[in-house]
Amino acid sequence: MQLPGLRKKESRMKKPSKIEYIVWSILGATGLILFLIYQPQVVPLSKVKVSIGRAEAARTAVSYLETHGFDVTELDSLYRAVRFLPSPIQERPYQILNFSDEDYEFLEERSPANYWQVSWFDNSGTQLYQAFVSPDGRAFGFDHFVPEDVPGDSLTREEAEEVMDDFLETKLHLNLDKYELLEVSSDKQKSRMDYFLTYYSKYDFPGEIQLQLRTTLRGDQVHRVVTFFSTPERFTNESVTELEGLRVSVQFLDPPIGRPGNALRMSFEFTNIGDEAAKVTTALAVPEGWELATKLSAIELQPGKSNSFPAVVKPPAVHTSTFENLRLKVNKHELLIPIFGSQLWYHVGPFVNHEGSGFDREFPAEANIALGQVFNARSDLPVEWTAEHFP
Repeated sequence: MQLPGLRKKESRMKKPSKIEYIVWSILGATGLILFLIYQPQVVPLSKVKVSIGRAEAARTAVSYLETHGFDVTELDSLYRAVRFLPSPIQERPYQILNFSDEDYEFLEERSPANYWQVSWFDNSGTQLYQAFVSPDGRAFGFDHFVPEDVPGDSLTREEAEEVMDDFLETKLHLNLDKYELLEVSSDKQKSRMDYFLTYYSKYDFPGEIQLQLRTTLRGDQVHRVVTFFSTPERFTNESVTELEGLRVSVQFLDPPIGRPGNALRMSFEFTNIGDEAAKVTTALAVPEGWELATKLSAIELQPGKSNSFPAVVKPPAVHTSTFENLRLKVNKHELLIPIFGSQLWYHVGPFVNHEGSGFDREFPAEANIALGQVFNARSDLPVEWTAEHFP
């Protein structure tokens, strides 16, 4: 509808000229080329190439299990799930440490940062098989859960080590001279003894990185061999960024989770990686309602020198957000520091669980989820549904 006396305005976008088309095309092509050249150097995990699909991964997993002595005919009666998964604990050390191509290839061959996980299971949870396959179709580990009431041998520790060493050398063709036994533990089942043996590779990785081989012997049968990428805890709680001759490190002394009313400690380190002295101005901004205590200040750093500052942030007592950002200003730059929110859960217990009987029993508290109602728990303790933030 148009009112009398008013004319409808028409807006037209200016059509780009042929020269503008050419310029934008050149810039776009240049950006794509630079991205393809430098992305693998900035993010090593981007070099992953997946050359097999779900069906081939499943076939490889079945063959691998059969090769290592499992009765694969049983798998036909179980549910199957095939997933392609990343290993987040490997991404941060790749980015923080100076991994050479040799380091990267050695680790990827034994513990791929991305892999196919093929699982077979039943509804009761008493059967679970798993095999792990690399993106290029190479199986590198397996796991088989055996219920505790299944009988088996009770070996001594020395016998268990001998059985596992023989399996690793003859079945997996590992040179155990390049591995060292790190830890052995045992667990007495109803009618067998289980052993858990952890080996580590003697390969010299940068920093404190360690490639571990975790194995399980149930009775006298090997039921688990998986590789594990072990990293110092600080790598999972540290973020490093480089800004115009500065390396900025943010290290969490507590998990980066904003629990209502709980203080969260962190540390900021600034390193001059340039050739000249650098003036650094810093400031930290927190979400509305949060408390902040820090000694961040302006500093001057000589080449190769570092300075660090502690900081404590605290979300409000009533805090329901699932995600927030702290904002760290460094000279003209602003870095976002993600803080994850905790979730409100209700829990009740503990209840009687003689020999695992509690798993199949429905307790009154489960049948009637009523806040404020008191239930009779283990040892006649009065309990009720309680609210608590996790993690």
